[in-house]
Amino acid sequence: HDYSTASSTFTNALHTHGNKYWLWIMAAKFELETMVSPSSARSLFQRALR
Repeated sequence: HDYSTASSTFTNALHTHGNKYWLWIMAAKFELETMVSPSSARSLFQRALR
């Protein structure tokens, strides 16, 4: 699995479509469940609130 590609795809999508709440949720879910990184998921949620 190429998780770095998925992460960079989410990063690019969030940069372009940062107003789409569901995209932030998908990215955070990916970080939490696939990458097993609760701190990254939390960071994404905090960025989404800004």
